[in-house]
Amino acid sequence: MSVDQYAAGKLSKYTRFPSLALSTDGGVGYKSRTSTLSFNSSGKPLPSEHRQREIFERYFSPSGGASTTERRKSLNQGKKIVDLVLEDSKNLEKRLGANDKAKLDEYLTSLNQVEQQVKRNEKWLDVPMDDFDASLINLDVDPVSAPDDYVRSMMDLMVLGFQTDSTRVMTYMMAREDGMGFGDNFPKIALGLKGHHSISHDKTTGHWEDWGRLDQWYAKHFAYFINKMKTTEDAHGSLLDNSLILYGSACSSTHNARNCPLILAGGANLGVEHGAYTKFNEKEVRLSNLFVSMLNKVDVRTESFSDSTGPLPSIL
Repeated sequence: MSVDQYAAGKLSKYTRFPSLALSTDGGVGYKSRTSTLSFNSSGKPLPSEHRQREIFERYFSPSGGASTTERRKSLNQGKKIVDLVLEDSKNLEKRLGANDKAKLDEYLTSLNQVEQQVKRNEKWLDVPMDDFDASLINLDVDPVSAPDDYVRSMMDLMVLGFQTDSTRVMTYMMAREDGMGFGDNFPKIALGLKGHHSISHDKTTGHWEDWGRLDQWYAKHFAYFINKMKTTEDAHGSLLDNSLILYGSACSSTHNARNCPLILAGGANLGVEHGAYTKFNEKEVRLSNLFVSMLNKVDVRTESFSDSTGPLPSIL
């Protein structure tokens, strides 16, 4: 289970949606080429979303602005469909072998999540969303011709999600690290370089300069997100000061998933000690120790997560 979903399980009682999973490619990808950062309690990937207008319509303009009566009718129809599928599944299960039953169980688990969200939508139907201005968010940006605008419009939607308290948990995979996702084209389109994957395996003279230009490109967008969070306020003040934002990569070098380069930003009101660069002993300190500390700081009380050996008090 990914740490965002662990947090979502505890914090979802406060919000319209448990979490928001975003990426540049959408869907779940493949076993070794995942395009989502979110995994449920069974270890199954949760599909990420990547089309801005669809995201906006689904989470910030329910049913395209339809009336409450129309939305209630739509929700009732959804409940009927779920009930019908569940009834058919019970009949089907009696005729399946062990392997097929296991696959059906996975499907029913996903269906249960749909059912829970339908009930959640019904609960929030009469609760108005806080006023917001989305007029400056580009919902029809083309990532092929304008990758900078594409990434930033996704970040604008994330800020909107926090600002309206629609959810308190989000993940965003800016680019897959596999040479297959669309994000592999960002260096080519935005900077005139080789693809991301090609640069990561390059040994030619000057390849470190290419890496530097690409890292700067990503850092520029992360800085945009941080500044947007800093200058956007809700009832509790700056979004940045009351949020924990973890940014980085899953690899420190080619195919090495240890000693990950990360930035923990925000959280000034949550006890984050800023202004330091720390290199931990990778044999003694687990990344999941950071997750334990982050969870506790957002009131998701836990003593362990995954392979953690405790919290990380030097950071939080």
